[in-house]
Amino acid sequence: MSSLDDAYPEADLWVDDWQAGLEERLARTRALAGRLHALTGTGTAGGGLVVVAVDSSGSLTGLQLSEEVRRHSARWIAEQVLAASEAARVDLARQAAEVAGQDGDDETAEGRVLLAAFTDRLTAPTAAPSADRLTAPSADRLTAPFADRRWDTR
Repeated sequence: MSSLDDAYPEADLWVDDWQAGLEERLARTRALAGRLHALTGTGTAGGGLVVVAVDSSGSLTGLQLSEEVRRHSARWIAEQVLAASEAARVDLARQAAEVAGQDGDDETAEGRVLLAAFTDRLTAPTAAPSADRLTAPSADRLTAPFADRRWDTR
């Protein structure tokens, strides 16, 4: 009696081709993820007085303040740091789109999903800096929610 493999050789070839295609798509997606992970973004604000660098997650990795920022208030400096950070994340998203487009990865379903996940978290709308975000909370605001609680200090 012949085996199933002998009875359906075309099926074996189809499965082998399908598996090879999946492995190639996985390798391409991993390579794109590696290239995206290596990116860094840079942003400036305050007429170039504030320069920020972010890693591929959008986290701050560098901050350069010109000596000229000393002429400005702490609030202004904080606003410029936030603006430069946003500009750096936008720069990172722009670079990610360029990297994905170089090898045509932005034309594959996997590449589009990976790129969208990468850029969506970087360019998510953020609230404009407000006085509440730029000033430290008072001690009363920090302790008031816990004023009625008794803490066991044994």
